Amino acid sequence: QTKSESGLLSIVGDLESGQTRHSSLPLFAVPREIELFMRMKKLSKRFSSRASFSTCNLMKPSQLRLLYDQFAILSIDPTDTSSQWSDKGGRFLDAFALKTAQCIDSYPIQLAGESFVPEELSTFCCLDGVTARLMPQAAVAGAMALGWFADEHKLLAFTDGNGVTAFGIAITVYEEVSADDNEQLLECLQNRQRKRAAASLIIRWWRSYAKQIERTSAEATKQDKKSMSQTSPKLSHRVKNLVSSPLQQRRKGRDGLVLHRSFQGGMKKIKKTMTRVSFAGTPSHQNVNSAPRRMTSHEMISIDEPTSVIIAESITSSVSDITRLRAKESFDSMVAERDVIFVQRCYVMIGGDQSQQFLQLRLLKHLIEMDIHKSDSKLELPPNDETTIRHKYLQGISRIDLSKKQSRVRLPSEIAIRQQMPTFKIELPSFDLVDTIPLPLPHVADDWGVAQLFRFLKPEYICSILKLLLVERSLLVVGHSSEVVTSCICALLQLIKPFQWASNWLPLLPLDMIDFVSSPVPFVAGMVCNNAKFAEIIRMNEVKDAMKEGLSVVNLNQGKLIMTKEKGIKTIVEQSPAPIQQLSSFKDRLEVLRDSGDSSLASFSTFLKNGLSREALVTLDAIRNGIKAYVKGFAGDIALSNDGWRQYGKYNENEQFDFYPSLFINPIGEQLKLQEMLCHSQLFVEYVNRKERDSKETAELSKS
Repeated sequence: QTKSESGLLSIVGDLESGQTRHSSLPLFAVPREIELFMRMKKLSKRFSSRASFSTCNLMKPSQLRLLYDQFAILSIDPTDTSSQWSDKGGRFLDAFALKTAQCIDSYPIQLAGESFVPEELSTFCCLDGVTARLMPQAAVAGAMALGWFADEHKLLAFTDGNGVTAFGIAITVYEEVSADDNEQLLECLQNRQRKRAAASLIIRWWRSYAKQIERTSAEATKQDKKSMSQTSPKLSHRVKNLVSSPLQQRRKGRDGLVLHRSFQGGMKKIKKTMTRVSFAGTPSHQNVNSAPRRMTSHEMISIDEPTSVIIAESITSSVSDITRLRAKESFDSMVAERDVIFVQRCYVMIGGDQSQQFLQLRLLKHLIEMDIHKSDSKLELPPNDETTIRHKYLQGISRIDLSKKQSRVRLPSEIAIRQQMPTFKIELPSFDLVDTIPLPLPHVADDWGVAQLFRFLKPEYICSILKLLLVERSLLVVGHSSEVVTSCICALLQLIKPFQWASNWLPLLPLDMIDFVSSPVPFVAGMVCNNAKFAEIIRMNEVKDAMKEGLSVVNLNQGKLIMTKEKGIKTIVEQSPAPIQQLSSFKDRLEVLRDSGDSSLASFSTFLKNGLSREALVTLDAIRNGIKAYVKGFAGDIALSNDGWRQYGKYNENEQFDFYPSLFINPIGEQLKLQEMLCHSQLFVEYVNRKERDSKETAELSKS
């Protein structure tokens, strides 16, 4: 905990309690950025303290290492019709969002007198709220092909004021909900769909009218200029002054009449949309196999349900009658089927070690399959008792862990890369779970996270980001998916070891809390958004001001690093040496492996299912070792031995060690002077020339 952070916690603590150190001073409003910072601090402290409490007090000494400490499922309450839904788009099949999630299950059921607070947990796990989709059964297959119901994976972290971090994971899935058993939810979503359809029609009509007015105004202006150009300049100026007022009055009257008529037509279409309209049948005197004819929009579009489609303003196309009949049959079959409801469910695990996250995700996936597919367990339990089965499963996996011998397994050298490696086998016969995982156990941040960093960013950007973290500058990482963003943030904080990030870090930050970038203390945060939303974020005044004070932004979607505008930082970061050439060769090797068919380097689901190939693991291990050696170089002699720190400080009267930076910096300054003298010597110049000759000879030999 930094001094600035401690002071801020003290100040805001006094404000929240209604006290000030000087009672004569009036209380003032806390700025939003400080309020958001304190809110995130409180939430992190609550979850991290719960995890540490459960580990230290609820378990026996022989059972300290558990796979997780707390589990919860977040979703919506189908019977709660008072909840405030919001639209996640203006299209007919777009989802609806509920800001606050409900905790529908948790295990352990109660912890030290407290249970999960949905508002707090959903802040980290359900950034945009819990979403629901209402669509025809015929559209489900296409929606799945488009990835609308793809699973989302998140890595969580909660840090309290003492720097204790509790890790967690979350998997968000879509579950089909029976419309027959949830009539209230179905009616609520259908009403929302009708309102959105009407609003979309009004917007479409207004845009069409605006274009028409703009076109009419342009034609009238063009005609006025043409008539004026036929008169003499002096007469033209006089006539313009005389007739400009009557022309404007007639134009306003004409525009008002057009607006009135157009609005009446738009309201008629809205009324038709909100009521049942039968399909225009085929005239009896026409032959089905006749030649194609021009059809009007009312003949083309059928509305058999008030929530189906919106009548377009002007749709014309050459469609044969046989095609129209087939479209009618498809539409009727779609309307005959009842709409399907898909609701998000977020499975959350908090606690455990960061090295166990791959195992947590794998076992949590199996639990989700049990819940969704309603697979029967072999336990003697009452039928359809899903909660009891789930709790039995969670109890069974809580003590799954590697033995000491298995945890010491390391990757072989590149020479022995083909040798057989040991495996870790998981067996729970009561739940049809038999799984085998190769050792060493895959690490989500160290393996897949580092692979994503080198997939989306250049090595020079990665080295610059590490330098920014080492000098404690804030960092905002933006990407297209929660898996990529959270794993990259965790990987960055792993790569700065042996140093440890001492301030706040949030793997995921909600978009509505963007003011958090103005936090008075350094932070590392992630955000999921597309390029269009990123363009809006980077133009916000809060972000611009924060970038002047030390904030840098990483855009994984575009592979860019937007450096902070703080004076002097950019020059130091970009011009200081880094092992860019070595890391570039490793990046090329990862690209070759990815192009050769190693899909685990690009797909998180495939990574969870198969892990990474042995070649990819060896390459990533070499990357981590190279960066580790580079970062340790900043610590000098302190990192070389266990007692290296003694020569750079002394113990004070309270028997506490005081570190003196000058004792560490002065020898480095003298060494720089020595290197400056050395590079101007003939000795050094000859050494550079010899390296040049050796490089040319090696290149010629490789060509031959």
